[in-house]
Amino acid sequence: ASFPSMSLRHSDAETELEECLRLNPQHREAWYELGYCKDMLGKLAQSLDCYDKHLEIDPYSSNTWYNRGIILNKLKRYNESVQSYDMAVAIRENFSSAWYNRGNVLANIGNLKEAIESYHRTLEHEPDDVASLFNIASAYEELRDYKQSIQHLEKCLELDPNYADAWYALACCFDMKEQHLAAYNAVVKAIDLVPDCAEYLHAKADIEYNLGRMPESLSTYREMLRLENENAYAWFDYAATLFEAGSTVEAVEAFQKVIAIEPSLADAHFELARAYNAQGETDLAIASLGTAFVLDGKKRKLFRESFPELYRQESVRKQLGIKL
Repeated sequence: ASFPSMSLRHSDAETELEECLRLNPQHREAWYELGYCKDMLGKLAQSLDCYDKHLEIDPYSSNTWYNRGIILNKLKRYNESVQSYDMAVAIRENFSSAWYNRGNVLANIGNLKEAIESYHRTLEHEPDDVASLFNIASAYEELRDYKQSIQHLEKCLELDPNYADAWYALACCFDMKEQHLAAYNAVVKAIDLVPDCAEYLHAKADIEYNLGRMPESLSTYREMLRLENENAYAWFDYAATLFEAGSTVEAVEAFQKVIAIEPSLADAHFELARAYNAQGETDLAIASLGTAFVLDGKKRKLFRESFPELYRQESVRKQLGIKL
């Protein structure tokens, strides 16, 4: 036997509830349920109207203020969403889901300190809520308070040692504090849990580079790029590492790949020029520099320092529009 789809069941319920409300417009539960059906059917503005109708009848319904907050967030009316969650927690102070969602909206609009406070209110009622701990850590990381971020991530991992994203975030924080070995150990834990995550592998390659492990870094970049071959920034990091390792031919190919994916990346044209110059391909280097300067005029300031021999040649300066 086949069952009707969820959307069909919500559509049928919508019809029944609308008929119920035609007969009794003061049926508060019907307004609430209709609001939910409209939400499930993607009719967000109508859903909001239904919740507002319910609140006209029952203004102290914390669940309705909560659901209203969800709809306003979906509609990207973030400040109103926060206000709706404010009403939900004013009515029911221990409403941990409302505190949590309020934190998410505040974090989304960049109000990180207030978001952290909101997540802490969730933890007052649910001390082992891993998601709140992780979100507090993420907010502190964005505020560049890596010490606080690490503390909350470690609490998070005590509760859930298999939380791969928390290991990855911990690696990023340690790396920012230049504790590269601790960062490496954390990112390896993340990769053990999710082996085929390109983001984790990219971080591992960066950390290996920071540890001075150039061959391992290049190997990890190659592994990462097999998973995500069109990631221009990963190709750029790989190319820059190849160049630093003295593999200029491979570096040129990798920088060309960056430009094929992201032609407007001035850094790639500039670094390709350096690689061409290292190979003695002066004309190609000058052509790449010209493109880099068109895309980003600030790159001209780096010309003298990065290409001292070319800078000394008047004909090259003239060709590139560089004045002494």
